[in-house]
Amino acid sequence: MNIEVIQQFPVIASVVDEEDLAKALKSEVSVIFILYGNIMTLPEIVNRIKKSEKYALVHLDFIDGFSNHESILDYVKIICKADGIITTKRNLIAPAKKRGLFAILRFFTVDYTSIGKLCELVQAVKPDIVEVMPALATKVIEELKEKISVPIIAGGLLNSKKEVNAALSAGAIGVSAGK
Repeated sequence: MNIEVIQQFPVIASVVDEEDLAKALKSEVSVIFILYGNIMTLPEIVNRIKKSEKYALVHLDFIDGFSNHESILDYVKIICKADGIITTKRNLIAPAKKRGLFAILRFFTVDYTSIGKLCELVQAVKPDIVEVMPALATKVIEELKEKISVPIIAGGLLNSKKEVNAALSAGAIGVSAGK
């Protein structure tokens, strides 16, 4: 997977259950973020996504039975055959990239101090993309776009096409949304 995939179709489906997955598989999205399941069900979830010729990225923080140990990355890559990961765990970004997984660092912005912390974090761990939450913070996206060289995905709390367009206009290359 590469950044151009998201740039060509910037809406990413974030799925939290089977119903969401069924809708995403029938949709035009190219990328699906998996935010549910467990160590036993994940390989089949990824397989269904791959059969639909879509990219599967696993949010490590949401899968039951996963740990913060690097060995989980081997499971995601070799057993599940996922294309990449999303995580808030900075220690898993570089090892994921070494394994050939696309690595997205999810980060919650709460104030201006967090923007500075994110800039430092991006320099240190070098993710492929940063997912900034909440997506409605377009001012934050604009500021980060000037300060970091990593592409940005806006995620969370998007409910309308207008909000999606605002995040993209602010400089995000894509948006992740559950609706």
